[in-house]
Amino acid sequence: MVINSKWAANPIALTDSLNDPSWADALPQKWPVAQNAWLYLKNDAHNMYLAIDMPTLTNSANSGDYFWLDFDVNRNGTINPNQDIEYGILNTNPGKIGKCFLLGQNVSTGIRSWPGTYVFDFEASPNNAVAHKVWKLKIPLVDFGIDLSALNFIAWMGLRVYSNGTLLEYPVNFEGAGFPAMNTSVMVFARNANIDPALMGPVMAAVGLIPTAASVIDPASGRATTAAGYYVSANKSAFGGMLNIIFNHNTVNGLRAAPLNAAKYKVMFGLSGGALSELQSAWSNYRWVGNDVVLDAFGPDGAGFYTLPNPLAQYSIEDLLIQFNSGLLANGLYQFTVQFFTAANAPVASPPQTLYLFIDNTVPVVAINKISRATAPGVDVLQHVCDPLTLGHTEGLVFDITATDPEGDISSYSMDWNVGDGGGGNIYNDAFGPSKPVVWTGVNNLIVPIGGTPWVPAKTCVYSFTLTAWSRTTNGYGSIGYNGVTKMLYIVKS
Repeated sequence: MVINSKWAANPIALTDSLNDPSWADALPQKWPVAQNAWLYLKNDAHNMYLAIDMPTLTNSANSGDYFWLDFDVNRNGTINPNQDIEYGILNTNPGKIGKCFLLGQNVSTGIRSWPGTYVFDFEASPNNAVAHKVWKLKIPLVDFGIDLSALNFIAWMGLRVYSNGTLLEYPVNFEGAGFPAMNTSVMVFARNANIDPALMGPVMAAVGLIPTAASVIDPASGRATTAAGYYVSANKSAFGGMLNIIFNHNTVNGLRAAPLNAAKYKVMFGLSGGALSELQSAWSNYRWVGNDVVLDAFGPDGAGFYTLPNPLAQYSIEDLLIQFNSGLLANGLYQFTVQFFTAANAPVASPPQTLYLFIDNTVPVVAINKISRATAPGVDVLQHVCDPLTLGHTEGLVFDITATDPEGDISSYSMDWNVGDGGGGNIYNDAFGPSKPVVWTGVNNLIVPIGGTPWVPAKTCVYSFTLTAWSRTTNGYGSIGYNGVTKMLYIVKS
């Protein structure tokens, strides 16, 4: 069974009926079990939405009902302890989906976190106008290892649903058998959102899910800003990681047609204002063949030409012009252009477009430079970190911190504390916003807390102090990059 996800243009409320427009374009798949049961799958850039429709179960009683949803995270057909995942529910946490790590066949760690939500409904659906049982689940994609910017957007799953004495499971006994048949139950997540054509560039339409119009990616800075509520949140964000440049479908299909007959292309790049050279990269893309997928390889030929993909083929990354790792480039503002050619290598005229991207491959630099008594500022108590630090009843600490990014792509930073027997809080934080310059490099040797009032521990215990800084960098599907540092002290309150 292969179930293909459809893109959710807006987050789906789990209270939405399967007859509501939010589910209307899903591709329901008959679950290969004896009973009449269907699966609906959708996703956006952040979450999976899975509906389990059981149209023959018209008894509304649900005492003892449950589900297990397992993922073979590395898709190797065997249970890897503390890596492969099981999701389930407990009556003590209604509406919450718990997460376990499997340890072996029918053995797990027990619930470690509650990352997802669910709704159990008794309602009509396209499969039965009479009210019946429907489960609807929402789980963050990243929680079970799905990354839309790379090729890990396929999940092998096992699903068990129990209701009123009816047990539905596929693959059969997937946990007890140790996952060998898990590859027969495959989820494929959608990667292509509906992007406003008015925001697409004429040739290079988008970087991932971020359209390339000048109103979104500023040509002067090469940084992206998306509208509030857009699939991908970007606020003057640089680019980094594995980048997918998507071509404008209508433009390129027009270039393919006679009399132009475009069949090949080259991608040119260089630092802004400098000479251009050919961007050489190789990548793979899944192509659908019936209900199966084939992994096709792409790359330049000996003369540096890329072949336009077959317009009739259905690829998992639709209209992919080029995929490249930004880590191959030094940080800076780059320009990209595309040149098209016939099969005989004759140039084909196309709409002019230069795409500017600021590439930032680095994470912020963070340091807790000093921890000092407020009564002795500048004297670093970390020089004696293995010794107990004795503080008076009202005596507190101040912290000298650095959270900086030379490229100016700090998103936010936070200085936090935790105490060994539980508890914690924030000492100081700051974030990028309208009051900050576009190139915000953060802070160096900032003394916190601000305002002269020190941080005062409540009791004798072991304390940890963590400074974390996040990058204002995107791969076109979400934010990437952060750095952190932790220092520990045993503090004795006198």
